[in-house]
Amino acid sequence: MNSFRDDLTVVVITKNEEKTIASIVVEWSKIAPVLIVDSGSWDRTVELAKANGARVISQPWMGYGRQKQFAVNSADTDWVLSVDADEWPSNKLLESLRCLDLKEPNLAFKLRRQTYFLGSRVKYCGWGDDEIVRLFNRRTGHFDNRIVHEKVVHNCRTATLTGKINHHSYPDMRSVKRKVAKYSRLSATLSQEEENRHKVAIKRAVGPAWSAFKTLVLKGGILDGWTGLQIARMNATATARKYQLIQRFINNRQVA
Repeated sequence: MNSFRDDLTVVVITKNEEKTIASIVVEWSKIAPVLIVDSGSWDRTVELAKANGARVISQPWMGYGRQKQFAVNSADTDWVLSVDADEWPSNKLLESLRCLDLKEPNLAFKLRRQTYFLGSRVKYCGWGDDEIVRLFNRRTGHFDNRIVHEKVVHNCRTATLTGKINHHSYPDMRSVKRKVAKYSRLSATLSQEEENRHKVAIKRAVGPAWSAFKTLVLKGGILDGWTGLQIARMNATATARKYQLIQRFINNRQVA
């Protein structure tokens, strides 16, 4: 089988990813064409993506699920591999993709993901070698419409590929603070209709501590040492911010 596939498209959604996009495009282009769906970057994301061989189209932001599905629908092939702009393939994963038989549309593939936090490999915290469906045929699978925590919906058999995605989502403290603010806001928007004032008051009081406990104890984060403690603190902060925002949404609805 040829090392470059014309029966697969790698799709990536972006906004202001100039620090990583060139490397992302170069690495994933080793296996298949790369399609970038950009939602209004004002940095050099689009320029760098095009310069390194990606096809780029623009689409105003619709939320993670709809944005990723738009990218899937815009691909030139039925088989799509959806990755983020901070996820690189290992050499073993690339080799696994080169040898993959994509003749069965009723099959979806999970990829193992290794996450790094401030440069340190995370072994626990619920992040260690998690498996997620990222490679599927759009005739038998699709992304849901959730604005955050989106996932691929399918009724297919699944198989797990050899190799890993290396996920560098939190390279520095600036990125940690930015993503806490972003995902707290999106999670609050997603959850506000499902919450009432009484439940929010309770969750706002106990949620941050419970989040930290889950990360450190139930998911073994304490075994990650200082990195695990930092992640637990981040999760607690994000939970506190989420319920603060939900409380604000509820108060504004009642006033209106």
